[in-house]
Amino acid sequence: MVGRDPRSPRCRNAGGSLLHELGRRVARGLRHPGGARVAQCRELRRALAAGEDPARFLRHRLRARGADLPGRDARRGRARRRRRARRRLGSSTDAERRRLRGRRRSRAAELPVGAPGGRDGVAVVFFSDTRHFSDYDLELALNLAGTARGALERSELYESERRARGLAQQLARTGTLLATELDPAAVLDEIVAQAPALLEADAAVVRLVEDDELVVSATGGELPGDLLDSRAPATGWAAADAIQTGAPVAIGDVENEGPAAASDPALAAGYRAFLAVPLVGSEGGPQGVLSVYARRPRSWQADEVEALAALAGNASAALASAELYQRVALEKERSVAILANIADGIVAVDREGRVVLWNDAAERITGVRAADAIGHSTAQVLQRTLESGDETSTDAGGDRLLSIPRGDEEVWLSLTEAIMRDPAGGVAGRIFAFRDISAERVVEQMKSDFVTAVSHELRTPLTSIYGFAETLLREDVLFGEEERRTFLGYIASESERLTTIVDQLLNVARLETGDLQVNLAPTDVRGVVSDVVQLVEQTPSANGHEFVVDLPEGPLDAEADRDKLRQILANLIDNAVKYSPAGGKVIVAARANGEVAEVKVVDEGIGISEEEQRRIFTKFYRGEAMTRDPATTGTGLGLFIARGLVSAMGGRIWVDSHEGAGSSFAFELPLARATALSGREAG
Repeated sequence: MVGRDPRSPRCRNAGGSLLHELGRRVARGLRHPGGARVAQCRELRRALAAGEDPARFLRHRLRARGADLPGRDARRGRARRRRRARRRLGSSTDAERRRLRGRRRSRAAELPVGAPGGRDGVAVVFFSDTRHFSDYDLELALNLAGTARGALERSELYESERRARGLAQQLARTGTLLATELDPAAVLDEIVAQAPALLEADAAVVRLVEDDELVVSATGGELPGDLLDSRAPATGWAAADAIQTGAPVAIGDVENEGPAAASDPALAAGYRAFLAVPLVGSEGGPQGVLSVYARRPRSWQADEVEALAALAGNASAALASAELYQRVALEKERSVAILANIADGIVAVDREGRVVLWNDAAERITGVRAADAIGHSTAQVLQRTLESGDETSTDAGGDRLLSIPRGDEEVWLSLTEAIMRDPAGGVAGRIFAFRDISAERVVEQMKSDFVTAVSHELRTPLTSIYGFAETLLREDVLFGEEERRTFLGYIASESERLTTIVDQLLNVARLETGDLQVNLAPTDVRGVVSDVVQLVEQTPSANGHEFVVDLPEGPLDAEADRDKLRQILANLIDNAVKYSPAGGKVIVAARANGEVAEVKVVDEGIGISEEEQRRIFTKFYRGEAMTRDPATTGTGLGLFIARGLVSAMGGRIWVDSHEGAGSSFAFELPLARATALSGREAG
């Protein structure tokens, strides 16, 4: 019997066949036709499965075959010391000889066999009949034993290499599987699936460090159902020792260990053997522990420990990569969400100037889809280059104003540019942030035009007032009463015009601050319309226009502020006169329309485009015709004020117009209660 663990696969596959061959050659060399038999590993495996001690089993089997043997250790020791075969003689009594013959074993020979790894062993060879061994026989048997020893050593080396190749191949396959996983949970599941297969174990557990505790994050094999997500201290038990020492911890049989080993829930559930290796984080700190379990006691080999440690290294790297990928993916999603919802357009280009990022706001501002922009230069996409050309600083030029075409219109952008640099300091790309300031630019332009217009509007009456006053004050000229009245009339009308302009400015300020006060009361709409039309007809600005008034015969009272209503009508009629040819017709009509009084001013002027209709009630806006004709005066506040006053009195105002076909401005105000009641009764 060779002195090695008979449960080992190497003993079963290699040692058993070699010892069988040894017995065959001993019988042939000693010219024994009946053959010889060598104790096989299979017999010991059966005994060990029943829990029997190997030494006791060998002694029992030898004695059962009729060999009167001394103690095994003494016998093996003598064979090893003498390095020669020992003959075993049969019993001296006839009864004992008969017992040996009945068991078909009459003689036994002990052959010293050196086991691999520097260990010594003994092969016991039994013969089926009585045999006397000569010195030649024993020397021959000893040579055969030496040959067996060499064969066993070669078998051990082959088996070790085969096992190493198998572990390496399994590790390579596992590493490939882990490298393809980008989900940390999937990586953990793959680890606990591959670890038992690698070592032919029965279960595996991954515990990760969280707040000085070990948390079960993944399990494989038959384990208690409540083990997953359970927590345990990071000190004081077997798995924790792997974390604390940073080295593998192996237990061959938990029954031979102290209570600290049994504190592992898996070992307490019936597993007998345990091997744990630490998981190391990306920064070198403890990340967790990988444990494998076996149901039967086993001696963990050095190559098995190394293989599990290598798997733990691969697992740590794969887990770190998966966690990093998840963090990067989360950051990317967060950045994409921010860029998608930010109001500013964001465009990024690479070092070659090709667009790599074009957010939703950039699509909205430029009118260019991201799919049409990605991969092209900004000059190709916008017909304008966004790059400043400055590569000397990170902030290339600060805020800049840039115009780009968007369909048939021009869009003004407020643009900032940042340069991205690579580790060598070269330009790796650029990021542009911009916003559409076209509306702001229009407002600024309108403000500028307003200041110019107001200055002109104020200067004109002031010049007239100043001129006529200076004329009247001349002492060298005597004016008649009629001339004096004419001059004073001009002074009065220009003063009224000046007052109107100032009132407009005050109304704008009050509308913006919400301080505009209206005094609502039943107001005769027909009377206000007639008064305003008559006043306009008497002014020089009427310019020969024909005014047609269309009023109902019955009363038409609205809940309104009389002064504000006059101001609205005056503004609308003034616009109708300005934007229609001299001598044209202006219709002013009023009527009851359900619960409201509707007033309409219609002219035969140049009309208003749809684009202008959307902007005509904004502050400072003056129609294109007015801006083209310097002789047409105005502040751009009339319609803005009219809309504000109508809204303050609970009404609404609108325009209907087509280019070249005149315009119709209309507004409505709630009818006074009495008028509304009479209208319902009449209906």
